[in-house]
Amino acid sequence: MKKPDRKNFHKERIFSLPQNKTDFDFIKEHRERQMIQEKAYEIFERRGRVHGHDWEDWFAAEREVSAAHR
Repeated sequence: MKKPDRKNFHKERIFSLPQNKTDFDFIKEHRERQMIQEKAYEIFERRGRVHGHDWEDWFAAEREVSAAHR
């Protein structure tokens, strides 16, 4: 196995940036889902951490996140 060249190590691409639209879409969708999760948890906390309303909280979070990004 070839050892990395220490002089040019910084020039080698260890992590590649997304190269096509699909990769960017994946990143966008992942970030959007993360924002929805955070917002749903905020709603859960505002509700007083009452269990049994997870779907309501999730759908409310989706609406808030999508409205904020329009």
